[in-house]
Amino acid sequence: MWGEQIFLIDSNTLIDPYRRYYSFNFVPGFWSFIKDKIVENRVVILDKVYDELVIKRKSDDAYTDLSKWLLDIKMCPQVKHNDSSISEMY
Repeated sequence: MWGEQIFLIDSNTLIDPYRRYYSFNFVPGFWSFIKDKIVENRVVILDKVYDELVIKRKSDDAYTDLSKWLLDIKMCPQVKHNDSSISEMY
């Protein structure tokens, strides 16, 4: 199913499930799956998205657990938002 594809996700890909459907204690398997794909470099995150989730929202209680979860992924691949190879693909 995954083939050689790499998925570039935005902040709402993590925020909506966290807030609405898949809290960490309700569906931990969802978060384990996403984390595994991030560690495997199958899912990557723009540096701006990472900053939004981790840096800018650090003091927002609604994002504390999500921020910690992302920070705990030591090998979280970040793509520079101004990387020309991204825009060339679209």
